[in-house]
Amino acid sequence: MTEYELVGGPCTGKVSMAGNVPEELVFRLDKSGRILLEHERGESQHAFYRRDPEAGVKKYHFESVRKLRVLRGGPLTGNVELMEGPPPFIVEFACGKGSANVAQWFVTYERSSEDELGRIAYDLREQIDVQSDEGKTIAAITNFYKRPDYSIYSKAPGLHKEVLIEEEGRRASVDEGIAELIKAVWKLGLHTLASCQERPAGETHAGKAYISFPLKRHAEAFIQILGQAGIGCEHKETPSQLGQRNQAGESIGSCEVRGLSVYFEPGQIGRIVVVLEDKTRWSSG
Repeated sequence: MTEYELVGGPCTGKVSMAGNVPEELVFRLDKSGRILLEHERGESQHAFYRRDPEAGVKKYHFESVRKLRVLRGGPLTGNVELMEGPPPFIVEFACGKGSANVAQWFVTYERSSEDELGRIAYDLREQIDVQSDEGKTIAAITNFYKRPDYSIYSKAPGLHKEVLIEEEGRRASVDEGIAELIKAVWKLGLHTLASCQERPAGETHAGKAYISFPLKRHAEAFIQILGQAGIGCEHKETPSQLGQRNQAGESIGSCEVRGLSVYFEPGQIGRIVVVLEDKTRWSSG
């Protein structure tokens, strides 16, 4: 047995362990910060300590406390993600290299459970070929979030105050009254293209709030959630253009998508936010 000195963090003190001297020590902790024994189960997090090369092999300094994340299924099976902060509901990757070193798939994983080692597990949700029609749409949507080209659109008068929001790698200016709902939709891994907290008089669906989804199946998932909660809505197909810019910021035209717009009562926005947050809330079971 070798005695190690841990400096800082929740495990400050001395511990004895067998085996070689590693560069990093990891301790599994319960909610109170107590070190869990190997046979103990339950919700946990991990404290990481890094060896101090100038203080001898037996001294380790606290680095961080974080959850371990593991991906299960699909092309990234076995990859462990060490991510800070609360575990997101959806994680997305562009992976695999085809011709011209371009990604081959868009892969989405959905948070599922916490395993016996305290790792938060993500199971494969979908794997989409980049060259398929849907893959090309997703690529255009992803680029639009990063580098939108609004110059192709006619400028509508500002009906409502807008705020800039960012969530799950998506970023947009939206009506203040629908901002929390859009963020909740994004947390579910659903892409959006446009929205309004209340349509003006004289427009179709006047007096309704709406969200436009560039992917029909994302709209259908949203509609299903509303239906399960007893919230009424209407929808219609809406062809749209996604203005695109390259990395240099130059306009490179647009991509046409045929998604769905979903319309609902503005007074239901707060309730829908709660329903969606219930879908994404983490439970340790």
